[in-house]
Amino acid sequence: MHRLWSIPEIVDEIVSFTEGEGRDSWAHTIKTYVGLATTASLFSIPATRRLWARIDADALWYLLFSLRGSDCHWKTTSDRVARYAFYEQFIRELFISEHDDILPELLQEYIAMTALRPCAASTMPNLTRLCVTACGPKGDPEYNPPLSVSAHPVATLFLVPTLRTIVYMTYARQLEEDDCMEEATTFFEAIPIRCPSLTELSIQGSSSLEVEASSYNPFATNLSEITSDLPLLSSFSCPGWIISPRLLRSLGLHTQLTELNLHYAAYDPNDPLHRLLQGRLHCRLLPGSPAFAGLIYPVHSCC
Repeated sequence: MHRLWSIPEIVDEIVSFTEGEGRDSWAHTIKTYVGLATTASLFSIPATRRLWARIDADALWYLLFSLRGSDCHWKTTSDRVARYAFYEQFIRELFISEHDDILPELLQEYIAMTALRPCAASTMPNLTRLCVTACGPKGDPEYNPPLSVSAHPVATLFLVPTLRTIVYMTYARQLEEDDCMEEATTFFEAIPIRCPSLTELSIQGSSSLEVEASSYNPFATNLSEITSDLPLLSSFSCPGWIISPRLLRSLGLHTQLTELNLHYAAYDPNDPLHRLLQGRLHCRLLPGSPAFAGLIYPVHSCC
């Protein structure tokens, strides 16, 4: 008869299978138990490494919460810090979303843990990719729950020197709000200072045609200054409503830039932006969906 097994049940069945009967088989059983324990320990580190390589805010908060003072199995502060550092070293990719209700608690717990660590200790020593979802549609309780904490200050804590890729997702309408624009600007201004080795910056965000057609574009002004301070940047992606001539001039100065990805809601070969790009870059247009065409420009040389 087939039935579902839980992991503890499977382990119990394996261990029970090794048990012998009688005094003569007891020594053999003990040796088998030792062998099983050794084998399990060999699985521990690889499994932990894979489990923690790609996590979200909930997983990080749960780790920090489990190491909280009086509730923690690890009684001394040094033991708690060492245990956290053990798991932290495996984190390669982190997802921070403003949709997560856990952000206020994560912010508090992470700052508390950082305060316990030695000043010379590096945070997130192997983090290479940070994905941030910020500024959901205003007025929608699903995206902006009451008393929610913005993703920007939380994500800023994880701008570390080892980062190579940052993926930032937002909404054009929300960037028109002063609070969100200020937080986004502060976040991006910290990137060149704290992530000097960044090679890929991807900005993804939906907008209405009214936003794309408007002259409102302060976000691009900030980005033009920020990207100029990222000397190793090799890949840059953004939606069309962010692009401006000033940003393109900044990107054109990068000797390492090999790929520029633009995402338009519509494509017009007579678009002044398209003519500007053709004048500055040797471009190749890849076919895209008629409803949502993507422009991908591998950069070969700049004028």
